[in-house]
Amino acid sequence: YGLDLSRGNIALALFIFALTVLCFMGVGILWAGIVMLVKRGESLMTLAASVVLLLSGVLYPVELLPHWLQTASAWVPLTHALEAMRRALLTGATIGDLQQLLWILAAFTVVLLAGGLSAFQRAVAVAMQTGSVTQH
Repeated sequence: YGLDLSRGNIALALFIFALTVLCFMGVGILWAGIVMLVKRGESLMTLAASVVLLLSGVLYPVELLPHWLQTASAWVPLTHALEAMRRALLTGATIGDLQQLLWILAAFTVVLLAGGLSAFQRAVAVAMQTGSVTQH
């Protein structure tokens, strides 16, 4: 496809990737807690994944979305991760160039990991109280 990554900042891209994985670990842990409580969450997960793909710029550039969806896309961590990764790999952006995006992604990571762990802990406690933990 003629993709040229010769100017890419590979070290920064790997850091962004690691931060993104940590961020979505929090989402995964949160989702595991939800599944523990509701038992079936496939349709909700499919809907959530579709919304994330639409809003994050995977399917369409965020700039092509209506303004209200662009505003909503700022609340999706993948939006910032993709923007940072693209700029690091395609333009060779430095950590200073991506400072704002990295802070936003780091904030999402802290909130989602802490929230996911807390929600999962609460879900386990509820499942133990109701006796449904043995179903997993």
